[in-house]
Amino acid sequence: MKAAWLLGVMTCGAHAVLFAQTPRFGGLSTRDSALAQHIAGCYQLVETGWRGDSALLRISPIPHTPLVFELTAHPARGWADLSVHEHATYFDARADSTRSADWYPAFTTWQRLGEDSTVLVSRPLPMAGLALRLTPSGEHLTGSIVAFTDAIPPDGKFQATHPVTARRVPCLHSRR
Repeated sequence: MKAAWLLGVMTCGAHAVLFAQTPRFGGLSTRDSALAQHIAGCYQLVETGWRGDSALLRISPIPHTPLVFELTAHPARGWADLSVHEHATYFDARADSTRSADWYPAFTTWQRLGEDSTVLVSRPLPMAGLALRLTPSGEHLTGSIVAFTDAIPPDGKFQATHPVTARRVPCLHSRR
Protein backbone atom coordinates (compact mmCIF):
# COMPACT_ATOMS: atom_id res chain seq x y z
CA MET A 1 0.00 0.00 0.00
CA LYS A 2 2.81 2.39 0.91
CA ALA A 3 4.52 1.67 -2.44
CA ALA A 4 1.32 2.40 -4.38
CA TRP A 5 0.89 5.71 -2.53
CA LEU A 6 4.52 6.66 -3.24
CA LEU A 7 4.11 5.77 -6.94
CA GLY A 8 0.96 7.91 -7.09
CA VAL A 9 2.77 10.86 -5.52
CA MET A 10 5.70 10.45 -7.94
CA THR A 11 3.52 10.24 -11.06
CA CYS A 12 1.42 13.21 -9.99
CA GLY A 13 4.43 15.33 -9.07
CA ALA A 14 4.14 17.55 -12.11
CA HIS A 15 0.49 18.21 -11.34
CA ALA A 16 1.33 18.96 -7.69
CA VAL A 17 3.77 21.66 -8.80
CA LEU A 18 1.18 23.23 -11.08
CA PHE A 19 -1.57 23.16 -8.48
CA ALA A 20 0.71 24.35 -5.67
CA GLN A 21 0.57 27.84 -7.13
CA THR A 22 -1.64 30.42 -5.45
CA PRO A 23 -5.22 30.00 -6.65
CA ARG A 24 -7.15 33.07 -7.75
CA PHE A 25 -10.67 33.28 -6.44
CA GLY A 26 -13.25 35.53 -8.04
CA GLY A 27 -11.73 35.92 -11.51
CA LEU A 28 -8.64 37.50 -13.00
CA SER A 29 -5.78 38.97 -11.03
CA THR A 30 -5.57 42.75 -11.10
CA ARG A 31 -2.24 42.58 -12.95
CA ASP A 32 -3.58 40.25 -15.68
CA SER A 33 -6.74 42.30 -16.13
CA ALA A 34 -4.82 45.59 -16.43
CA LEU A 35 -2.35 44.11 -18.93
CA ALA A 36 -5.17 42.56 -20.98
CA GLN A 37 -7.01 45.89 -21.19
CA HIS A 38 -3.79 47.68 -22.15
CA ILE A 39 -2.71 45.36 -24.98
CA ALA A 40 -6.08 44.11 -26.29
CA GLY A 41 -6.26 44.90 -29.98
CA CYS A 42 -4.95 43.90 -33.39
CA TYR A 43 -1.31 43.84 -34.46
CA GLN A 44 0.74 43.16 -37.57
CA LEU A 45 4.38 42.10 -37.50
CA VAL A 46 6.57 44.68 -39.22
CA GLU A 47 8.60 43.21 -42.09
CA THR A 48 12.17 43.55 -40.80
CA GLY A 49 13.91 40.47 -42.18
CA TRP A 50 12.38 37.85 -39.90
CA ARG A 51 10.39 36.29 -42.75
CA GLY A 52 13.60 35.43 -44.64
CA ASP A 53 15.63 34.32 -41.59
CA SER A 54 17.09 30.96 -42.65
CA ALA A 55 17.35 29.77 -39.02
CA LEU A 56 13.58 30.29 -38.53
CA LEU A 57 12.70 28.74 -41.89
CA ARG A 58 14.79 25.64 -41.15
CA ILE A 59 12.58 24.87 -38.16
CA SER A 60 9.09 26.04 -39.12
CA PRO A 61 7.23 27.24 -42.22
CA ILE A 62 6.38 30.94 -42.11
CA PRO A 63 3.09 32.24 -43.52
CA HIS A 64 3.49 34.11 -46.80
CA THR A 65 0.68 36.52 -45.95
CA PRO A 66 1.09 39.41 -43.49
CA LEU A 67 1.20 38.08 -39.94
CA VAL A 68 -1.79 39.78 -38.31
CA PHE A 69 -3.23 38.74 -34.96
CA GLU A 70 -5.65 39.95 -32.30
CA LEU A 71 -5.06 39.80 -28.56
CA THR A 72 -8.31 39.83 -26.60
CA ALA A 73 -9.09 40.56 -22.97
CA HIS A 74 -11.22 37.39 -22.74
CA PRO A 75 -9.88 34.40 -20.80
CA ALA A 76 -9.38 31.43 -23.14
CA ARG A 77 -12.34 29.08 -22.84
CA GLY A 78 -10.49 25.82 -23.48
CA TRP A 79 -7.76 26.57 -20.97
CA ALA A 80 -9.84 27.27 -17.86
CA ASP A 81 -8.19 24.47 -15.85
CA LEU A 82 -4.76 25.99 -16.39
CA SER A 83 -6.09 29.51 -15.89
CA VAL A 84 -7.09 29.13 -12.24
CA HIS A 85 -3.64 30.04 -10.95
CA GLU A 86 -2.15 33.49 -10.57
CA HIS A 87 0.70 32.95 -13.03
CA ALA A 88 -1.12 30.93 -15.68
CA THR A 89 -3.98 32.98 -17.12
CA TYR A 90 -4.55 32.23 -20.79
CA PHE A 91 -6.42 34.76 -22.94
CA ASP A 92 -7.89 34.28 -26.41
CA ALA A 93 -5.84 35.30 -29.41
CA ARG A 94 -7.16 35.26 -32.94
CA ALA A 95 -4.91 34.84 -35.93
CA ASP A 96 -7.03 34.04 -38.95
CA SER A 97 -4.29 35.27 -41.27
CA THR A 98 -1.65 32.94 -39.83
CA ARG A 99 -3.01 29.52 -40.68
CA SER A 100 -0.13 27.15 -41.32
CA ALA A 101 -0.80 24.54 -43.98
CA ASP A 102 -4.41 25.82 -44.06
CA TRP A 103 -5.48 23.63 -41.16
CA TYR A 104 -4.68 25.34 -37.86
CA PRO A 105 -4.04 28.90 -36.67
CA ALA A 106 -0.49 29.69 -35.55
CA PHE A 107 -1.74 31.54 -32.45
CA THR A 108 -4.79 30.79 -30.30
CA THR A 109 -3.86 32.18 -26.87
CA TRP A 110 -1.65 34.64 -25.07
CA GLN A 111 -0.48 34.76 -21.47
CA ARG A 112 1.63 36.98 -19.22
CA LEU A 113 5.06 35.53 -18.46
CA GLY A 114 6.41 35.96 -14.95
CA GLU A 115 6.08 39.19 -13.03
CA ASP A 116 6.57 41.73 -15.81
CA SER A 117 4.50 42.70 -18.87
CA THR A 118 6.10 40.23 -21.29
CA VAL A 119 3.51 38.04 -23.01
CA LEU A 120 3.73 34.77 -24.91
CA VAL A 121 1.46 34.57 -27.96
CA SER A 122 1.20 30.95 -29.06
CA ARG A 123 -0.83 27.85 -29.70
CA PRO A 124 -0.42 25.85 -26.47
CA LEU A 125 1.08 22.38 -26.55
CA PRO A 126 2.13 22.12 -30.20
CA MET A 127 5.14 20.00 -31.10
CA ALA A 128 6.44 22.61 -33.54
CA GLY A 129 5.50 26.05 -34.79
CA LEU A 130 5.85 29.72 -34.09
CA ALA A 131 5.41 31.78 -30.95
CA LEU A 132 5.88 35.44 -30.09
CA ARG A 133 7.48 36.82 -26.90
CA LEU A 134 6.42 40.47 -26.76
CA THR A 135 6.51 43.43 -24.38
CA PRO A 136 4.39 46.58 -24.65
CA SER A 137 6.28 49.56 -26.06
CA GLY A 138 3.94 52.53 -26.36
CA GLU A 139 1.06 51.43 -28.62
CA HIS A 140 3.11 48.63 -30.16
CA LEU A 141 4.70 45.40 -28.94
CA THR A 142 8.38 44.51 -29.33
CA GLY A 143 10.23 41.26 -28.76
CA SER A 144 10.96 38.17 -30.81
CA ILE A 145 9.41 35.54 -33.01
CA VAL A 146 10.43 32.01 -32.02
CA ALA A 147 10.38 28.96 -34.30
CA PHE A 148 10.58 25.71 -32.35
CA THR A 149 10.29 21.93 -32.70
CA ASP A 150 10.25 18.95 -30.35
CA ALA A 151 11.90 16.85 -33.08
CA ILE A 152 15.53 17.67 -32.33
CA PRO A 153 17.49 17.87 -35.61
CA PRO A 154 20.97 16.28 -35.89
CA ASP A 155 22.65 19.65 -35.24
CA GLY A 156 20.70 20.02 -31.97
CA LYS A 157 19.16 23.39 -32.90
CA PHE A 158 15.51 23.04 -31.96
CA GLN A 159 14.73 26.76 -31.61
CA ALA A 160 15.53 29.98 -33.46
CA THR A 161 14.57 33.57 -32.68
CA HIS A 162 14.50 36.85 -34.55
CA PRO A 163 13.66 40.34 -33.20
CA VAL A 164 10.26 41.72 -34.23
CA THR A 165 7.93 44.65 -33.73
CA ALA A 166 4.15 44.19 -33.76
CA ARG A 167 2.49 47.42 -34.88
CA ARG A 168 -1.07 48.09 -33.67
CA VAL A 169 -3.52 48.08 -36.59
CA PRO A 170 -7.32 48.49 -36.84
CA CYS A 171 -9.27 45.32 -36.08
CA LEU A 172 -11.54 44.18 -38.89
CA HIS A 173 -13.61 41.71 -36.84
CA SER A 174 -12.85 42.55 -33.22
CA ARG A 175 -13.78 40.25 -30.31
CA ARG A 176 -12.11 42.38 -27.63
